Amino acid sequence: MVDILLLKQLHITLAATSIIFFIVRFLGRQMEARFVQSKWVRPAPHLIDTLLLASGISLAVLYRLSPLQAHWLMVKLILILGYIGAGIGAMKAADATHRMLYGLLALCLVGGVVLMAVLKPLPRPIVANQLKNVLQSQALAMDEHPLKAISIRRKSRGRSPASSCRIR
Repeated sequence: MVDILLLKQLHITLAATSIIFFIVRFLGRQMEARFVQSKWVRPAPHLIDTLLLASGISLAVLYRLSPLQAHWLMVKLILILGYIGAGIGAMKAADATHRMLYGLLALCLVGGVVLMAVLKPLPRPIVANQLKNVLQSQALAMDEHPLKAISIRRKSRGRSPASSCRIR
């Protein structure tokens, strides 16, 4: 059986390696260093990213995560696609200004990927349900029926709006 913690650690290590390797290659490309064109540097990101993708898919299968149900995973995949596109732009742009813009965009997108992976934000319906439960428990604590709404009645007979509001 696959050790999930070991697989997760491998995924994190591959992600860090991929990001660091991108930064080194990007800076080398900006400085027009020779090592960027060497035989081992060109295929290395493809190998690292393929292993990273395989470990990510394996984790999703083992944790039974679907991008359609885990919204943070869908956002993460979209950010990864943007990172790939910006990374290609950073490596293939002809002038240094465009390379820098694409490189910064790629780093911002990969930062978003890391945030999605670490924070795993809750989807909005869950937060709304939790808020509803908190409000209902507060209403019960005030000896109110939880489904009674707070009604505001305005009387327009010369009174100020603040003095004509009632809470039932």
